[in-house]
Amino acid sequence: MKFFNPAFIATLILALSLAADTFSVGIAVGAKWCNPRQVFRLSFHFGFFQALMPVIGWGLGELTAKSLGIAAQYVAAVVVGILGGRMLYSAFKPKPSIDENPACEAETESRDPTRGSSLILLSLATSTDALGAGFSLALLGMGLLAPCLIIGCTAMFSTMAAMILGRRIRLAIGRRAETGGGLVLIGLAIWIVYQGLSPI
Repeated sequence: MKFFNPAFIATLILALSLAADTFSVGIAVGAKWCNPRQVFRLSFHFGFFQALMPVIGWGLGELTAKSLGIAAQYVAAVVVGILGGRMLYSAFKPKPSIDENPACEAETESRDPTRGSSLILLSLATSTDALGAGFSLALLGMGLLAPCLIIGCTAMFSTMAAMILGRRIRLAIGRRAETGGGLVLIGLAIWIVYQGLSPI
């Protein structure tokens, strides 16, 4: 595969665009949940779902994939909005100060979004755009495998970088980072709804 040809550049731009949501969620989640296992789980699953969704979109066809993608946007907005609300609630809930020891939350925390159904729902929520993009990948002249790998790897590494950045912000400003993370997620949820309502 030739790098820096038009098809590769177009695929990379697409991958970076699709990774915007994963980066936003990653930096917000990383402000509270950021031990190595949590970083790996969220980054891997975000990358995996971002790589898988174009394949599903390819199989469904353009019209069906776009229709499902629009419907899924509203589910995504709810999932991301709930997580943002929970982070805001946790930030303002009276509890022993974390600022004195601003380490990551314990891996066993009950509402850890990098575990169980929350992890799957967040992975789906951040990959709905990739579903609709799948059908058009053939037009890039690279088949399906290479673009999906590029999209998946871009999402995985952007999530990893975002979580590490979120952790550094947490170490610098303490619990205020959790408030900011919650606001970021709520803003992202509103943006997802806005995209769904905007005419195509």
